[in-house]
Amino acid sequence: MLVSLRGTHGSGKSTIVRTLLEANDARPIYGVLGQRPEAYQLTLAGKPTHILGPYESPCGGVDQIQPYARIPELIERYAALGDLIFEGALVSSCWGVVGRLMERWGRDAIIAFLDTPVAECIARVKARRAERGDGRVFNPANLIQKHDAIARLKVKLDAAGIVRTVMVSSENAAATIALFLTQRL
Repeated sequence: MLVSLRGTHGSGKSTIVRTLLEANDARPIYGVLGQRPEAYQLTLAGKPTHILGPYESPCGGVDQIQPYARIPELIERYAALGDLIFEGALVSSCWGVVGRLMERWGRDAIIAFLDTPVAECIARVKARRAERGDGRVFNPANLIQKHDAIARLKVKLDAAGIVRTVMVSSENAAATIALFLTQRL
């Protein structure tokens, strides 16, 4: 199964993945990213599951894989080994090559959209900036635009019916994803 977690900055994507990594004794896998993990292996539902991208800094996931063309290559490589989970702000609002790749999995591909309200996303981004001492004025215009684009993408995907979409809350998304993989919903 292929699970793409989608949401804007501050929606909780990386926190959800870190919860899965920590709860399941994930093992980093090194490769094309040199000294940073390209993926992690853990066991969910009694079988190997991979999570794509490094999570050593606050900004993790596929946003840290460069060049962008490596993302579909790594998705294919790790999806061939079992279940795969990935997230990133850059892939959250568009379909493109990653979306077309997911289409090939059909019902075994799930786009899990986070239902985090835009005001909460803004508050989380501001809090993260304050934590690291970033005193710059935050203009939420881009975040709001991305939040709206992600919502529009869900509507388009639901209408097209090419992959499964679900809405999940950042509070229970890790458990929901584990349930999808365990019960093959």
